[in-house]
Amino acid sequence: MNKFKSTIKWKNATSAYLTTDFTLEEIKTLRVRQRVEDTPARSRLFDYHHSIPTFQEILELVVDWNIEVVPFIDRSNTTLRPTAGVYVELKYPQFLAKNGNRSIEFLFLNELTKNSTITDYFFDQTMCENLRFDEYIRPPLVVQCFQSDVLEKLHKTMEADNVFNSSIPPMIKLVSQKSCRTEEFWFDITQETKIEGIGPDKKCILNSMNPLGFVQEAIKRGLAVHPWTERLEIEFVDENFANAEEEMTHMFCDLGIHGMFFENVGLGRKIVEKPCDLVKEIKLEKEGNTDVEEEEKIAEVLCEERVGSKSVSEFLFTCLGLLLGLVVGAFGTAWKLKPTMKSDVTLQPFEQGSDTEIL
Repeated sequence: MNKFKSTIKWKNATSAYLTTDFTLEEIKTLRVRQRVEDTPARSRLFDYHHSIPTFQEILELVVDWNIEVVPFIDRSNTTLRPTAGVYVELKYPQFLAKNGNRSIEFLFLNELTKNSTITDYFFDQTMCENLRFDEYIRPPLVVQCFQSDVLEKLHKTMEADNVFNSSIPPMIKLVSQKSCRTEEFWFDITQETKIEGIGPDKKCILNSMNPLGFVQEAIKRGLAVHPWTERLEIEFVDENFANAEEEMTHMFCDLGIHGMFFENVGLGRKIVEKPCDLVKEIKLEKEGNTDVEEEEKIAEVLCEERVGSKSVSEFLFTCLGLLLGLVVGAFGTAWKLKPTMKSDVTLQPFEQGSDTEIL
């Protein structure tokens, strides 16, 4: 049976395969590969080695890691252990509703509640008990979407349903470069009463007349700022910076963003763990044309020590955040109502030699 759609309007394409036309068993026969091919900066070493996990399998992995593994690798107080979490993007709800007859909100909630172990873990009312005023627990689940109505609907549904124990995950409104440039942008954001943060295209900040002001406007409204997406290739790096590391150090240390989506996990950890005070000191020394080789070595050692002292779970959290940020667009897949992955990854069947793109 030919499941190719020749009448679909998708970005610049007019035809495509849709995950909603395939069963879970069919999708499980596929293997993923690196979708960006025109750069030597992307490894092809793992092409076709991995299948596509369901969202339920990812949730089970996180719960198992935090409960069964973390206690054996970290002696910290239970509430302060650097456990893994899940940062989900609900991609293209309108497209899936129109072309796949799927409600991404329904599928998402269904996956969160079908397994009581998962529900109890991600919606634990007691997780913040006994915290001191200066302590913080990373939310086990964060949800982001470009569509405000989807986030609002999720918030209201979870608020009214006792199964979630009133433990509603933070909602992040994604922002495109086009929308952040409008005159009414900050006014519209102020009307978003169900969000805890914004996820702007990084160009919204870096190409702004006042980059620091953009972040401060969000902070004034009590919103976290999690831009997207940092890539290693210099074609994706702002022309004012030599490389991605320099660009991201500026965003974290000078502008004060709260988080970032990285396509390179190693770079992400290096940036997040880098001590900003030392970065600024080195920058001042360099601007004065002074020999700063020793200071750079010290900064590197401190960064390595900080990274090394953290548990591997933080690494897993970063990986899962990146994975799920790309994943849940294909949420409405199989007749079993199990969401599959990602709307823009190129896939290949086991037995066939031709590449197939599935939306």
